[in-house]
Amino acid sequence: MPRQDPSVKVMISLTQRNKMAELFKKYHILTYGCQMNKNDSERMAGLLENLGFEPSQTWQEANLVLLNTCSIRDKAERRVFGQLHELHHYRKTHSKDMELGVMGCMPQHAQAFIREKLPFVDYVVGVNNMEDLPNFLGHGYTLSQQLEQLRTRRTKKDVNRFEHKLAKQVRASGKKAWISIQFGCNKVCSFCIVPYTRGIEISREKEAIFKEIAALHEKNVTEIVLLGQNVNSYGMTIYDDYRFADLLRETATKFPWLEKIDFLTSYPSDVTQELIEVIASYPNITNEIHFPLQHGDDSILKAMRRRYTVAEYRLKVQQLRNRIPDVRLGTDLIVGFPGETEEHFLNMLAVLSEIRFDFANTAAYSPRPKTRAARLPHQVPDQIKRKRLHRLNEHLQAIYKTNDNNPHFTQTNPHLAQAR
Repeated sequence: MPRQDPSVKVMISLTQRNKMAELFKKYHILTYGCQMNKNDSERMAGLLENLGFEPSQTWQEANLVLLNTCSIRDKAERRVFGQLHELHHYRKTHSKDMELGVMGCMPQHAQAFIREKLPFVDYVVGVNNMEDLPNFLGHGYTLSQQLEQLRTRRTKKDVNRFEHKLAKQVRASGKKAWISIQFGCNKVCSFCIVPYTRGIEISREKEAIFKEIAALHEKNVTEIVLLGQNVNSYGMTIYDDYRFADLLRETATKFPWLEKIDFLTSYPSDVTQELIEVIASYPNITNEIHFPLQHGDDSILKAMRRRYTVAEYRLKVQQLRNRIPDVRLGTDLIVGFPGETEEHFLNMLAVLSEIRFDFANTAAYSPRPKTRAARLPHQVPDQIKRKRLHRLNEHLQAIYKTNDNNPHFTQTNPHLAQAR
């Protein structure tokens, strides 16, 4: 068939919508990864239900199954690979009328892998063009044609398309709602694949964010989480003098019915004194701040291309605790980064004993395609990574037992928050 450009706006008639619903009947979305992916799945569900699709409780009952994928760690992608083969085997052995789709981060960087290892997949969209899926459904596009439509980033025009086509969301969290305020990341840490999957950073316009929040009141939502790879850099790509502190302040004042305003995730050096003052000044803004340290040794932080030192991070902690006495601090920690020695590891444990975080995500370093760290020498053997991860978690447990506010930690699996 002649190749069409799915990025061109397509007006879907009622007849076409009913035909799609009759063709696929029910959908099911399996979501892997961070809160951004969860919000993307909610938007995709809204898109499908606008077309007349109905949700199914299990994938076995669905006629269209989408896997929203995570690429932050190799283990997450291996889980997706195994799940897709299980689904494909099921539909063959049960003669099931089931279409399979892959969305999210994995298609953004693994096109060759998908072509070679997953040729049975029917639909592919990435994080930056998931609103194109209706143009693929039932229209006979080949896998290669769909892969060619992937975009490496969202432009301002793409964000406008996002606002229009993905406005409806099927929220799965009751009184809590995820609100994406930006896409992509400009930090380019040496271990992180996010800039290669979600692209460079661009913020949503504040009016669109406020419109989305306002619509939640009638749905009895009382808690929101503002999402971004680095929420503290909000506005830098679209405004001259409006930043995350301003957005947070305006959200707290415009929507007093919100009982809690949370946000994920903060880059340490971008936590400003103004932001700290805003958090301290409004009772409905969270006192839980998640800003990843990643490591406790300056030489490793430099190799990670983190733009702060341990001393600078320690100062941010002091500023937060001085101004917000009941603040709860969380972090992400990576062990086994290339070149990490026993001394580097012990330096990290010493810093953790001093700072005493309230919660943490921990993980062994996982090399990711295209990242600088994957090409570094002195890669740490897996056996040492596993031992250090175990020691790290034991160290954190010992700290938490003596903390006054009964905190917790999460040993990271593929659900490690990809915000860095």
